[in-house]
Amino acid sequence: DNDNDDDKSLMLELMKLSLSQAVPQALKFFIELGIPDLMMESSSVGGLTVANLRTLIATNQPTAIGPHVHEDGLLLSLRILASVGVVVEESAKTNDSCRFRLSRMGSLLATSRGKSSLEPMVRYFLDEPLWQAWGVVPSYIEGLYKDTNELSEAKTITPFHAANGITSNEYYSRPEHASSLQHANDFVRFVSEQEVLACVEGFDWATLSLSGKKTVVDIGGHSGKVMEAVVTRHPDLRCICLDLPEVIRTSKANEKSIIELIEGDMFDHTTIPACDAIFMKHVILCDWDEANSRAVLECCYKALPPNGLLIIGESILPDPPSLAATDESTKDDHRSLLLYVDFFMMIDGRSPSKTQSEWAKFCWQSGFQLESVQETLIPTCSILTFRKVI
Repeated sequence: DNDNDDDKSLMLELMKLSLSQAVPQALKFFIELGIPDLMMESSSVGGLTVANLRTLIATNQPTAIGPHVHEDGLLLSLRILASVGVVVEESAKTNDSCRFRLSRMGSLLATSRGKSSLEPMVRYFLDEPLWQAWGVVPSYIEGLYKDTNELSEAKTITPFHAANGITSNEYYSRPEHASSLQHANDFVRFVSEQEVLACVEGFDWATLSLSGKKTVVDIGGHSGKVMEAVVTRHPDLRCICLDLPEVIRTSKANEKSIIELIEGDMFDHTTIPACDAIFMKHVILCDWDEANSRAVLECCYKALPPNGLLIIGESILPDPPSLAATDESTKDDHRSLLLYVDFFMMIDGRSPSKTQSEWAKFCWQSGFQLESVQETLIPTCSILTFRKVI
């Protein structure tokens, strides 16, 4: 009997998982109709009824979607979002329809929050080309998508390519997809800002200035945003950003930096200035394959003094079996999100992230010993600290 009860409970969980696409679809319409802002701006006490919302939507979008909103669909969608904490469904009073108001989570989707709004992130994740790509992921994993137009051996094409007929670079470069490009750019800008904060707070930079002024070089740091944020909080450090000549020239032309921007080549250790620590974010094992990544690490090793530090900002998967569900709900949610993000990145063909042990082994082969790993609030950027060993 107990086994039967357990099976019934698991059956319900599987049903919920199989129908979980209801949440992102409800979330997509929620932001497309501007409901977070309508709820935020409403002065109605106790929330809004579906009829109230329909009127507000029609008023704000009189010639578009507004007049045609399906009330039953709107009600069901709001209840779905209430079940995951985006809105709060208030208890219906006698002879009154149920009412809805924004939760704290839902308020993060209001565009009136300006740059702190998470609406661009949701729009990007649920944008049409990416949503279409999810539908071909099973066939992609089965190896059924090949680009047979290549003169050489057939290559596996990404789920994005398979679903949309062209690569993501081609798709976002077309004028007719300007809105999708805007969503992608807004998302990248949001993540980049969060990652800069994660890099500043995920490592104790003050330890570098305990024994005199130290120098940190950000290799592949583009315009130097991470190092600017670091030196703003730790002015005793000398922070340098090194990138290719064309990248540095463009950065200098566009804006004045508070740090040193230096032209160089991560594959040539002689172009890396003398330093006490090297920082890299999304460079090795992200932009480059293992062979090239190892070459970059070897250059870092040659450029650093004995006991020099290598600080890496990257997405890191925890070692198994810590990926399994645990009673530590907060940590489990964070680790699950790491897997979700990694799975999402596969849509455009990115290789899976490495685990902590894989990072330790890979960098050890180039003379670096892992000292610490610091998770941050942004799953794409944990901080690994390595020490050069002789």
